[in-house]
Amino acid sequence: MVFVTIHGALRALQRIGVGDKEAQRLASEAYYSGEEFHETKGPLRKYLERLKERRLGGRVRVYRGFIFIFDRDRLVTVYSVPDFAEEFEKKRRARFSNDDDVGG
Repeated sequence: MVFVTIHGALRALQRIGVGDKEAQRLASEAYYSGEEFHETKGPLRKYLERLKERRLGGRVRVYRGFIFIFDRDRLVTVYSVPDFAEEFEKKRRARFSNDDDVGG
């Protein structure tokens, strides 16, 4: 089970616009289904490297355009994926979905 700290809940409300229950649901989804640090590439990966340097030991997940930072199984904070990285990610995902269509 994933827990949401008070700070994590406040940041989810402030940065995503969701209440406690929705923050809990999104935190669980991000923790189990979000893209892990080693799965990222390009500008997003560089940005996440800088975040990890500031938060030693944190688990980082990218999910639905947001960056979730966990300490073990507790959501600590949430950030938006920066615009410069979001454009790169959209193009990368489009390439992957096009690659899947080619084989099928």
